[in-house]
Formats: sequence, C-alpha cells, structure tokens
Amino acid sequence: MKLIDREDLDQDPVVRFQHKHYLPLTVGLGLVAPTILGSLWGDVMGGFVWGGLVARLFSEFTSRRLENGGGRGRARLADLV
Repeated sequence: MKLIDREDLDQDPVVRFQHKHYLPLTVGLGLVAPTILGSLWGDVMGGFVWGGLVARLFSEFTSRRLENGGGRGRARLADLV
C-alpha cells in the first residue's frame, strides 16, 4: 500500500489550525458548547450530561462496535472496553 503524500495537508491553514488547537476545540465543542446550549433551555446539567457526556459515550461505543466486526453479531462488553 502506497503512503499518501500529505504535503498539501501540511500547508492547508484549516488543517494546521485544527492540529495546533485540537484539545481546546475538542473540549470546547464537545463539552462546553452543549453545556451553554443547555443553559439557554434552563437545564445546564442536562446539556452537559446529554449533549456532552452521553454523546461522547455513544460515539465511542458505536465506533468500537463497528471496529469489532462491522456491527455484525453480538458485541461483548469486554470487547467494547
């Protein structure tokens, strides 16, 4: 398998910005933004729990589920952890 030439990606300003600010973007958009949106509806903890934590757990669960057999068959809890 041939490796991909990534020079064009290294020169892209959007990719460089995402690479440089990965952690603040992840925390801000993944946990802080849902909490702020929840506060607009008067439920700060609901926004944090459902929009932040549950969404991250669901994303992690589904990605691991697809990696372990493409979603076919039953997944064991030990395979998902």
